[in-house]
Amino acid sequence: MVLSAATGMPFGPFRPVGACSVMYLSLEDDEIELRRRFWSLGQAWSLNPVHLDALDSNLYVLPMVGRMGPLVELDPTGNPTTGAAYDQLCDAVVKLGIRFLIVDPKSRAYALDENRSDHATAWVQALERLVAIVPGLVVMFTHHSPKGLAGQDRMSADLVFRGSSGLADAIRWGAGLRTMTAGDAELYGVDHYRNFVELDLVKTNYAPQWPGPVYFERGPGGVLMPADLKRDRALLVAEAFARALADDGGQWSRRDLSRSGSGIKGKLKEVVPGWKASHLDRSIDAALRLGLVEEVQILSGPKSTPKLVLQPVAEPGA
Repeated sequence: MVLSAATGMPFGPFRPVGACSVMYLSLEDDEIELRRRFWSLGQAWSLNPVHLDALDSNLYVLPMVGRMGPLVELDPTGNPTTGAAYDQLCDAVVKLGIRFLIVDPKSRAYALDENRSDHATAWVQALERLVAIVPGLVVMFTHHSPKGLAGQDRMSADLVFRGSSGLADAIRWGAGLRTMTAGDAELYGVDHYRNFVELDLVKTNYAPQWPGPVYFERGPGGVLMPADLKRDRALLVAEAFARALADDGGQWSRRDLSRSGSGIKGKLKEVVPGWKASHLDRSIDAALRLGLVEEVQILSGPKSTPKLVLQPVAEPGA
């Protein structure tokens, strides 16, 4: 996301309207590790001189491991307040004209009790003051998730954020990130599912919801690259349906297939992991959309009503 915002290049579902100035406050990874990561990203993204110039102008990476105090802490009376590091960060954001600030992670900049709702709200309010000082600034912070998140069917705001629910209430946009579940791996036909991560929105006040989770695959150096598993799944299902239809040789309408067609549905269950009879209509739609199957009108007799039946599209020269 840092690279995407600083260069204006799209990244998965994220589509920057243009390059902007980005500050990445790294509180957990040192300079050596950050250099390794950005080098790997540069290789994977095939950055050209224009992109490198944009990074040189727009990207500020601050490895602050062991060098910075908390942004929020308790004052002598026990109330949440901003610390000296907050004032320094504010000055830097204003001076450099930053438009996208990432604090990674929250726990390293937070000297409050994460289980208290009023403390969680004070953290978000401190970041909101930065936004008030620098109009147009977007602030994002990372936060740890409960260990049981991997076992949940789907991510939600009350499950993703560790600590008080006040944190989820106070933020305006939130997403959860986790290793792909074994169930989703079966659904999408993925063998090495631990090489994939799932990202899904759990709260959004300023943008529309996504139609569902998106996935990224780990490449060389650990770089995450968008994986269009839904498209791949649709192609797998469509090809399997077209083959089953061709092998059957019958003239099936949608209605006939839903009522019987057990041979075709059985074949799909054999070759497509997680396929169910309830997926039939979506499988037909995918095959039609990808041009592997077509609907044609037939007449069974001189006075019969025309009937739409499905048939595989013949390959050129076949």
